[in-house]
Amino acid sequence: MAAPKRYADLIGRDLSARQQSLLGGSVDQRAAQVTKLNAAFDKPRGKEPADVEAYRTLLAQPGEEVHHQNILETIAPGYSGLDEVQAAELTSELNRRGYSLGNELTNVINLPMPAHKDLHKITKALGAEADMNRGKYVGTISTELQDMIDAGSVPSVRYRADMIGRYLDKFNPILREAQDEVLTQYYTGAGDGKGYLRDFLASHGVISPYD
Repeated sequence: MAAPKRYADLIGRDLSARQQSLLGGSVDQRAAQVTKLNAAFDKPRGKEPADVEAYRTLLAQPGEEVHHQNILETIAPGYSGLDEVQAAELTSELNRRGYSLGNELTNVINLPMPAHKDLHKITKALGAEADMNRGKYVGTISTELQDMIDAGSVPSVRYRADMIGRYLDKFNPILREAQDEVLTQYYTGAGDGKGYLRDFLASHGVISPYD
């Protein structure tokens, strides 16, 4: 197994995963998921059938992607410019407040690829997630997201934790509802393609850009 990269050598998504995962480990979400499941179930191969079945159920299957419920790249601006010790302090403070981040098992869920794509469409339309273009955030950006982005230029770890927490408190309930909606659509076909995205966003006062 390759040695973990040094903190100073990490960039982008890999850096975000290391910063937001207090216990370290692999920055790759699938590898991290396997490692944490092995630890949680004490590598259940050959053990109780119920443990083996639970292990398999929690492991991402072909056609599924591991989704971070508190999105790595969205939280990342709150960690901007922090060294390894400061990042660990911020993650520890957020964990203490009850937020799960990074590659922790409590922050990931396996989603079928189409459902995963639709979920990110919803988060972007709500202003809970923004894309980067030439180093700038573009698209709909909520006040809570903008404040979290701006917090990345403030030295205070406590202030950053406050702004990240404020963002999560606003959007976590909505995004869990959205998660249930995309999974219902995928497994039952109860919606009508883009129509269900439009209806869900309308229920939260947002005009869908996907019609």
